[in-house]
Amino acid sequence: MYILQKVMLSLEIKDHRIERKICKRFCFTLFEATNELDDQKRFLKILDPAFAGDETCVFRYLNGARLTSRVQNDQVCQIFQFRKEDNRYTIISEHVAAETLETCMHEESPMPLERLTTLMISLASILREVHLQGVVHGLLNPGSIYLMKDDRLKLDDLVYNWIVPHLFKREDVEGMYLTNYMAPEVYFGHDQIDGRADIYSVGAIFLQLLAEENFNGQMNTSLKHNQLIATISKIRNQFWQHAGTLESILAKCLGMNPDFRYQNLKDLLKGLETLKREVADAAGEDCKPEGD
Repeated sequence: MYILQKVMLSLEIKDHRIERKICKRFCFTLFEATNELDDQKRFLKILDPAFAGDETCVFRYLNGARLTSRVQNDQVCQIFQFRKEDNRYTIISEHVAAETLETCMHEESPMPLERLTTLMISLASILREVHLQGVVHGLLNPGSIYLMKDDRLKLDDLVYNWIVPHLFKREDVEGMYLTNYMAPEVYFGHDQIDGRADIYSVGAIFLQLLAEENFNGQMNTSLKHNQLIATISKIRNQFWQHAGTLESILAKCLGMNPDFRYQNLKDLLKGLETLKREVADAAGEDCKPEGD
C-alpha cells in the first residue's frame, strides 16, 4: 500500500489530483483523479512505458483518443484531453460511476433472457451510431462496457485494436481474455477491419451471457471458433422456446468469414427486436389464466 501511494504521489498530471489507481490494463494504467479546475472526477489513462517508447504505438494510442473525442453520443465515454507530459502519454476522459459488464456478468448471473436481449439491443444501437460516425471499436469486450444502474450502457476503450500484435507476443492473462471476443480477421490484419468485427464481438458477448460460462482464451482462431459454435448448441435446451431465433442471431454474428455475418448493425437489430417480441409473447402466454 505504501509503495502504491508513493507511486501515485510521484505522478503529477497538470490540473489533476490523482485519487487512486483503479487497475492495470493491457496497454495503460487507469487512475481516478479530480480536475482541480472544476472539482470534477476524471479517468486518467496513462500509456504503459513498454509502449511509450514506440512511436507507432504512441501515435495510434493518441489517434484513437482523437477519433473517439469526435463521436457525438452520450453513451460513449467522452474524451476531454490527450497529451504528452514528462514523457507520459495521458488520456483524460469521463469518469463513470458504474461497474463494467465484465464484473456484472459474474455478480448478476443468470440474467433473464428479456433483460439480456434488451442490453444487446442497446449495445448494438450505440455501436451503430458510432459506426455511422466513421469509428469502429475494434476490440469490444465486457471490460469496455459500463452497465449503469438503469441498465443504460456506456462504451469505453474505442479504437484499441492496434494492440493486437502485442497480445500474441505477450500472451498474458488479459491478452488471452481479449481474444475471447476478437473477430478472426483482427488476428490477421488488425488494420483491415470494419464494423463486422464489432458484430462478431457482440455475438461472443451475448453467447457468453446466455451460456453463463467463461470461455478459454484461444490464440488459434479455428479452435476458438469451434468452441463458440459448440457453446451455441449447449444453450438450445435452456432456451428451447427461442432456440431457432437465438441460433440464427448468434450464427450470423459469429461467422468465421465477415461475409457470412450480418453486414451491418441495422440487420442485427432487426433480429434482436424479433427475439424481444418472441420473449414478450411467450411471457404473455405464460401469464394467461388456464382455460383462456
